[in-house]
Amino acid sequence: FTLNIISDNIALQPPSLVPVSATVDGSSEFVLPFNAALLDADVVNIGFRESEYSVTEGEPPPDQYPRIKLAKDKIIAQPLSIQVVPLTVDQFRPLGIPLPDGISLAGLSSPAQFISNGTMDFNNSIQNLTFGLSQSELSPFVGIVDDQINEADQQFICIVRLADPSVNASGNVIIKNPSTVIRIVDNDPISIGFGADTYTFTKGGQ
Repeated sequence: FTLNIISDNIALQPPSLVPVSATVDGSSEFVLPFNAALLDADVVNIGFRESEYSVTEGEPPPDQYPRIKLAKDKIIAQPLSIQVVPLTVDQFRPLGIPLPDGISLAGLSSPAQFISNGTMDFNNSIQNLTFGLSQSELSPFVGIVDDQINEADQQFICIVRLADPSVNASGNVIIKNPSTVIRIVDNDPISIGFGADTYTFTKGGQ
C-alpha cells in the first residue's frame, strides 16, 4: 500500500513517527500495526540579498550605515543560527567560497590597504545572528573606521556560514549566496593652501 504524505513546506523538522494500521479487504482482520518514520525533505535557502554594498566612510554616523541583508526563503521548525564573517582578500581566498557573479578577487583591495594608523579600516569581528522560525530577513552590521585619510575606495568580503554545521547533517540548508562585497567609499578631502593670509618680509632681511 501507499502512504500519501502532504508537504507542509516547513524545513528543519525532526524525524517523526506516525502510527499506521490497516485491515485486509473484505475482512475484519487487522494487519499488525507499525510506525512509519517521516523524514523532512523541505530545503531552506539562505544567503546575502545583494552582491555588493557601499558604505561611505564617516558619513552618515555609523549606526545609520546601510545594513547588509541576509534572506531566508522558508519557514523553519527551529531557530537557525548563522555567523557573518568580514574578511580581507587573503583571508577569503583559501576558503574556496565563490564570489558573487561579475566580481573577481583581482579587483579587490589588498590587505595592506586596510591598515591605517595601525588599525583596520573595518571591524572584523564575527557576528552571531539567528533566524527566527518565520523570520525572512536579518540585518547584520559591520562597523567602518573613519581614519581621516584620503585614499582610494576599499573593498572587503563578508561570508555567511552556519554557526553549527551539524544542524545541516541532512543537507536541508543551502547557503545560496554565501558572500558579498562591502565597498568603503572614502570621503576624506585633501586641503592645501597658504598657512596665513598675509606675510611680511623685511627688505634685505631674511
